Amino acid sequence: MSASGPEPATAYVEHCLPAPTPEGRLGLALEHGLALEVANRPEAKFDIWADTTVPVATVQAYGMHEAHPLHPDPQRVRAARRHVRDTIEKATAIGARRVLTVCGFGHEPCDRPFERCVDFFAGVASFAREHGVLVLIEKLSRRRAGAMTGAEELARLFDELDAPEVFSAALDTGHILDDGLDPAGYFKAWRHPVEEIQLRGPNSAPPAPGEPLRDWLGALPALPAVVCVEHTEAIDRDRLTELVRSLRRELARAR
Repeated sequence: MSASGPEPATAYVEHCLPAPTPEGRLGLALEHGLALEVANRPEAKFDIWADTTVPVATVQAYGMHEAHPLHPDPQRVRAARRHVRDTIEKATAIGARRVLTVCGFGHEPCDRPFERCVDFFAGVASFAREHGVLVLIEKLSRRRAGAMTGAEELARLFDELDAPEVFSAALDTGHILDDGLDPAGYFKAWRHPVEEIQLRGPNSAPPAPGEPLRDWLGALPALPAVVCVEHTEAIDRDRLTELVRSLRRELARAR
């Protein structure tokens, strides 16, 4: 069975591409016809992405690794809100219509995690709407976070926010695999729109060329707008070529 909708954009997280400089990574994106997902980090060169024909699909609110809604320090929560707004502004400036966020990283105890997330994301909704940016909330594994990792918790969050024109889901196969779950089963049970699939293997490895992406995507009622490769393990250019070819074959078969 195939999911409905147009074929997703093929994207790659910019800092995962096998080149030592932003210019080199941009060249690889051009060579392979990839869209980019870029991270809002202090060293990021947004002027490069503003002046290129390479589309930027999504901007990661990367600072949420350290400052997020579930942080026990209220100053870090406020810093997270500022960072998300800054990321929305940067995304708008380079023509990206998605910003990737999370509920929280780490396992420090916090009270009322669900209520904290509702308050946080509701507090950035108007800003995102004014800028025409879709805020993606990514599911993390239990290895990465101590709260708001379950599918039902996240579904309840989307229900409570009740703003599908502002908030959508990003589902990461690496986080799902790290929780010992099957992505196809997880996607089939998911009951909210999915804007982006992040494609990874377990333990943040690159996705295997034989990964059954067609079956995973076929479990969704509609194809996501973006499928983006992400990993922390370094790869060479030959492996990049193999990954992109395999990904495009699977995406074509998923329709």
